Amino acid sequence: MNMKKYMLIILGVIMMGLAFTGCTSDTSVGDNLDLSGTWYHYNPPYEDNGYNSGVVYKITFEKVSDHVYKMTESKFYMRNVYAKHQLINEKEYGTDHARITALDIAKGPNKNGVLPIYDDAYEWVPYYDEIKEEALLTVRDGKAYDGVFGATHTIKKENGKLMLVSDKDSNSIMYKTDDSFFTVANEQEAANIKKKVDIDNAKQPNEAYQIRNITFTVKESDKKVYAHSN
Repeated sequence: MNMKKYMLIILGVIMMGLAFTGCTSDTSVGDNLDLSGTWYHYNPPYEDNGYNSGVVYKITFEKVSDHVYKMTESKFYMRNVYAKHQLINEKEYGTDHARITALDIAKGPNKNGVLPIYDDAYEWVPYYDEIKEEALLTVRDGKAYDGVFGATHTIKKENGKLMLVSDKDSNSIMYKTDDSFFTVANEQEAANIKKKVDIDNAKQPNEAYQIRNITFTVKESDKKVYAHSN
């Protein structure tokens, strides 16, 4: 399969069924709104065990006629696997602990039962960057139609922001917004990471540890912090 066909399939999957939990209470709108600009979609990990990363999709809509938009310049971001750990209770925890892992992370209670507590930092890394393949979207009567894959979406508004809500799965949503959208993905990623820690601690209490905060950045020409999870 050549790259063009491969990317068209990916774009079709995005439009047809990627899941994101969100509110769709606002009413539908007509097709007289300009959809041009940057759109985002978050697809959670296939298994919420903390090891797997979700994917953030960034797609540019360009208006080519009164009712047709071209989807181009797609970017796909995945969270890096390993965090940067900062031990924040080093004085209380000390060096008398159960073990040091292969990643030089202290785990397990010390002789007084104190667990190490960390602040973790993750980064969203572009998996594909500025792919120029494209697909067309036709807009009529408040609906957006993908002519290649046959997917349909209803155009809605939430808190003043445009959305494309899949008619097949109302939890599959694309948002017209800016990079602040990453805060949505960060919240779920942080929850999944902390869920993994809880599961690991229950299985191996002699290697238990805690996470206080999780910070996310986005790897671009200039890095910015978009969320801080407590």
